[in-house]
Amino acid sequence: PWLERGQDHWVQVRDLEHLLHKSGSRNRAWLIDTAESLRDVSVRYNVLGKDRENSETWEMHSGLLSEIGVKSNRALLKYSFPNTLVDLLRDPSMYAKINLDFQARFRGHYGLPLYEFYQDILGGRRSTVEYTFWINDLRRLLCLENSHAQFKHLQNKVIKPAHREICEHTDLSVEVVEQLRENRSVVALKLKIER
Repeated sequence: PWLERGQDHWVQVRDLEHLLHKSGSRNRAWLIDTAESLRDVSVRYNVLGKDRENSETWEMHSGLLSEIGVKSNRALLKYSFPNTLVDLLRDPSMYAKINLDFQARFRGHYGLPLYEFYQDILGGRRSTVEYTFWINDLRRLLCLENSHAQFKHLQNKVIKPAHREICEHTDLSVEVVEQLRENRSVVALKLKIER
């Protein structure tokens, strides 16, 4: 709630080293390079239009950080967030409670965002839900618009490994009940999600 638009933030590099158990000069260079690379991490807001409370929320794209720099003695990092991200962090209209122990178990790229999405679909009260996941929405959620063009590649490289990881490492079970087709192409998956 105290975040302000255009505000700069500072963090001691040694504090980051301590938190990440990465002390030493070789690790310091790696840590600073990694932190600087966060500026180019793409963030997309309200990808599937689920934020109905704020009907004016746009589908936005930005970097995770608007800027990041390191002091010449490499002891201090300065960074700031994009304004739209500040607004969402300060006053989020949607919440999904994620078990951090489960979150730490994910190794692939796609299991965690799907797990978060499925938790949101279940909500706080339901233990089972059937959900039709359109392939185009799945691609947008996972930022896969330009890769895995054929469904069989998407299924074998993304969907099956992510669902396997969710079922093995979390309290959710996800099953593809049916593949919905248009002509001969798979356009949606009917899923059964259980807590």
